[in-house]
Amino acid sequence: MRTKRILTLLSSVSLALVLAIPLLLACAAPTPIPTPAPTTSPTTSPTTSPSPEPSAEVFKWKFASWAPRGIYYFDEIYCGFCRELEEVSGGRIEVEPLGVGELVGWGNTFDALQAGVVDIACPFVASYKSIIPEMNCAYGLPVGLRSGREVLELIWERGWEEILQEAYLEQGVHYLSPDVWNPMYTVTSVPCETLDELRALKIKATGGGADLLEKLGGTAVTIASAEVYMSIATGVIDGALGVDLGELYNYKFYEFAKYIMQPPFLAAVAGADYLVTEDTWNSLPEDLQYVLYATARLYSGQGDVKFTKDERQGTLKMLEAGCEYVALDDAGVKELNEAALEMWDEVAALSPRNAQMMEIYEEFMRELGYL
Repeated sequence: MRTKRILTLLSSVSLALVLAIPLLLACAAPTPIPTPAPTTSPTTSPTTSPSPEPSAEVFKWKFASWAPRGIYYFDEIYCGFCRELEEVSGGRIEVEPLGVGELVGWGNTFDALQAGVVDIACPFVASYKSIIPEMNCAYGLPVGLRSGREVLELIWERGWEEILQEAYLEQGVHYLSPDVWNPMYTVTSVPCETLDELRALKIKATGGGADLLEKLGGTAVTIASAEVYMSIATGVIDGALGVDLGELYNYKFYEFAKYIMQPPFLAAVAGADYLVTEDTWNSLPEDLQYVLYATARLYSGQGDVKFTKDERQGTLKMLEAGCEYVALDDAGVKELNEAALEMWDEVAALSPRNAQMMEIYEEFMRELGYL
């Protein structure tokens, strides 16, 4: 109950901050910037952006992420984030959202951000864990936190935010806010009740999921999510680890991978992060820095809510399509938990900051009663 009250308060605070942005802009800018009145209620964003004053500089950005067009995360969350930035900035920030593959590929979004190919991004954090070892904590820890709300508390209230800001700054990148995802499941084309049965399969996995499979003696294959459907359909792979059930339904995995393993192998994670380069951040006046930071935090919460809704609806549709849960046997669960604890220690040993992050993580897990 205490955690829920804290997270409810955080959501209220984030919403209040965004609602206050037009007033803060009027106070901070030399000349007041007109903002349109809400069309229905105080929480409804205006449908069009007002034209900026002639004297105000307009920042025109390109936004890239891990997500392709056509899935709710791109169409609703990332496009919504870009529209919100334009609206609350009074038209002083214009953002063009790009689907994965339109300008940069799935695995090199972070590189494109650092190179200035795009101005703002939400890349898949596991794709650059070799560059920033702290991403091994942020994505892919096995058998840990159980909801996106817990991840938000870990980052915003438990000290992870400051640590991640330091780590990104060393790469010339400014960290804004996380994009959090619920626990990640393994789906297979044949039922697996034991780890021996899983070891005989080829499974699509990245980040901590791939590390976990290899530690358990399995075979991990790294391919883009958009390629998984055909890979399973043609027998190139036998399943996928590290995908939520809503996404599984969106990609029609249920046609060939009908078995959902319990428990989920990967914990709730910060699967992607809202980022800008430090040069881009420093080029903004102080009021627009606040707009950008507050909007990213707002969409951390929005993404969590929509992710959970999409996962619930996707799960029901998967089951209606003939999918079923398959429980891992007790021996397999025991081995999975032992491998998870070993991975936690290995991740903590990667850097002093990793050690600090994992100490915070384990303390939070104990407080939640999970350890």
